[in-house]
Amino acid sequence: MIRMPITRAPGSRFIKDPRDVRLEDKIIKGGAKGGIGLLGVPWDGAVGGRPGARFAPSRVRSFLYSMPLNIDASIVDFGDVDVVLGDHGETMRRTREAASQALRQVKELLVIGGDNSVSHPVFQALNDAEKRVGYILIDAHPDIRTVTEGLTSGLAIRMIRETNPSMPITVVGYRPHSNPRYLIDEARRLNIRIITMDEVEEIGVMGTAAQLVEAYRGMQVYLSLDMDAVDPAFAPGVNSPSPGGFTSREAISLVSRLSRELRPRVFDVVEITPLVDVADQTSNLAAAVLMSAMWPRGDME
Repeated sequence: MIRMPITRAPGSRFIKDPRDVRLEDKIIKGGAKGGIGLLGVPWDGAVGGRPGARFAPSRVRSFLYSMPLNIDASIVDFGDVDVVLGDHGETMRRTREAASQALRQVKELLVIGGDNSVSHPVFQALNDAEKRVGYILIDAHPDIRTVTEGLTSGLAIRMIRETNPSMPITVVGYRPHSNPRYLIDEARRLNIRIITMDEVEEIGVMGTAAQLVEAYRGMQVYLSLDMDAVDPAFAPGVNSPSPGGFTSREAISLVSRLSRELRPRVFDVVEITPLVDVADQTSNLAAAVLMSAMWPRGDME
């Protein structure tokens, strides 16, 4: 008679199904090469609203690691950027360097922020490495504010435009009731296309995705999701919640379609604030969206 153990390792699964492969079973830690890379940037020093995004990489990973891995892909976790609290310049320098190193080792880099300011140094790394790049931001806000002083994540797209003055930039999910009116004029001046939620509703999420695929086909795409693009009913744990956004299903579908068709070189998810989340809805959804953004290995050849 075989005696079964009566204890188990801390954190091990309750359901003992050897054919249920999770991401944590296949993750490669350290600096190895792979198809997909994962990088955290635990920085929220540019938040003007609800701080706490520095805690998002670890929280989102806890859900991401537990998800079934249903694609044939090698995934490398590079860990988190060693941020310097209170020093934005040094933190952004380290983020750019870490992203540059990761992009040399993987075909697709997934980044977990952090506030939206971390997108700028990651984009700089992509812009350094590739030609003919394009940028798509899914967000309730265009992040092109003008401020007299100080630092805000609401400047992220303005800084990205300054890095590359000519590439196409599109912001999807804009809500007029959540933004000062001058930002529309600023977007026109900076040659940034704005797609409002009303426009998304007119042609549907898949219609919107089809337009973007047509516009960005053949480019090295940076795809970014600010979680406040999702309605706070589905993602309450964000820096700047804005009613009238995407449902969780729509967010997953939009990212999945864009990733499948455009195969973005970088995908980031930012502005998750676990300290104000409700039952981890936002972190769990972010993990699901990250899974939907992964390309299968066959697409990476």
